[in-house]
Amino acid sequence: MSSKAKQGESEVDALRDTNQLLNTIILNSPLPIVALTAEGDITVWNPAAERLFGWTEAEVIGKPLPFIPESKLDEHRAMRQRDLAGQGFTGLEVRRKRKDGTPVDLSVSTAPLRGPDGRVTGIMSLYVDITEQKCVREELRRGEQRYRFLAESIPQMVWTADPDGTIDYVNQKVVHYICREGDHQEASDWWAAVHPDDKEEAANRWAACLESGDVFTTALRLCLSSTGGYHWHLVRALPLLDEAGRVTRWFGTCTDIQEQKAVEDELRRANEDLNQFAYSASHDLQEPLRMIASYTQLLHRRYGDKLDSAADTYIGYTVEGVKRMQALLADLLAYTQAIHVETANGEIADAQQALDKVWSNLRETRAASGAEIRTAGLPHVRMNEAHVVQVFQNLIGNAIKYRGPEPPVIEIGATRRGTHWEFSVRDNGIGIAPRYATQVFGIFKRLHSSAALPGTGIGLAICQKIIERYDGRIWVESQGEGKGSTFFFTVPATDAGV
Repeated sequence: MSSKAKQGESEVDALRDTNQLLNTIILNSPLPIVALTAEGDITVWNPAAERLFGWTEAEVIGKPLPFIPESKLDEHRAMRQRDLAGQGFTGLEVRRKRKDGTPVDLSVSTAPLRGPDGRVTGIMSLYVDITEQKCVREELRRGEQRYRFLAESIPQMVWTADPDGTIDYVNQKVVHYICREGDHQEASDWWAAVHPDDKEEAANRWAACLESGDVFTTALRLCLSSTGGYHWHLVRALPLLDEAGRVTRWFGTCTDIQEQKAVEDELRRANEDLNQFAYSASHDLQEPLRMIASYTQLLHRRYGDKLDSAADTYIGYTVEGVKRMQALLADLLAYTQAIHVETANGEIADAQQALDKVWSNLRETRAASGAEIRTAGLPHVRMNEAHVVQVFQNLIGNAIKYRGPEPPVIEIGATRRGTHWEFSVRDNGIGIAPRYATQVFGIFKRLHSSAALPGTGIGLAICQKIIERYDGRIWVESQGEGKGSTFFFTVPATDAGV
């Protein structure tokens, strides 16, 4: 065989191999592949096309495309003209139909098939079923429309931002509120409307939240375009996270709280006036009470031998009443101070050390009662030590005061509950009926007569006010009268958790 003949045979073999490879690819492709002649008759219809459209290869070979809806015939003819001109399509979205008549959304890419002379002899098409993607996109579009409608309807300023904090949407409320003549471009930088005194702190918080992904919340003043004045606003932004926990978008609101701020300022001034009044009253009233007690006792010493037993009893009642009034004024002042307790961040108290101080303060009382205290050591808490002392002083003092026939035994413990410590003060005293479990924290609330047990009924109310100011809570549990009581309260733990 001549070398020329051998070369021709090799070319034939190579062409056969290429055709076999092409056929294998077409038959095994997971995507529908369809080939047409220049006249529009089908020459290739792979198994994926059978599965997607429903027609078998035998039903369609040599025939025009069966899946073109009548309403799309003009569109299809225009596409064929473009294909025959050698231009083709890439990722063109079209709607076709299956054999059962159901619609199917497709992304189609076409390429011309050329003969040896370069003329277009047919068209090869590759289809991707995007029906589900279209449904998802349509649902997202409807969701976006609903979101925009809601954002434009609510009486709040609404905005969104990219993960890096760049604002990409504001509703009309923002535009009308802070922008001159409805300038949307200006609205995208609403930070320019923030009061100069609030801008640095708010920007630092925003930058920290962008880095950490935490919820952004701050109060600041925004300038009104209509008046040029400032109103206080509560600004809040929530991060939308993906499956990996990364921020994909920020959704923010600005709520006008100018009226609320004005009310808060008025209440603050009223509370300050009330606090000052209570402080002054407690001091101003103490002096006449001391005078009454002093002159009554002086009267008794000077004329005691001339008074009958009834007068002597009346003088005793007067002195005792003065002492109770003095105690009541002192407790009222303590309660008022508890309402206005300062909860400075970063202040840490050793609860065990505070308990030791209380035990020392009650030296005479516990000696007279034979009281015993049991504890395994207490943690550090995020509180002012004086407030810890005040809470323990009231609870332990009550445990000794309301003791049973046996000497008081007081057990104090603490258990970590997330970000807080839960303290318990358990006694073996006279107990509390369950129906009074909440009433005992009311101001002036006493379950026993003052003749039976001394006191003003303010101690537990003071404890409750202090604990609540530290975002904690206090409650009591008891099996009933004569079975002792356990007071629980929660307070913030330190970061170290010790």
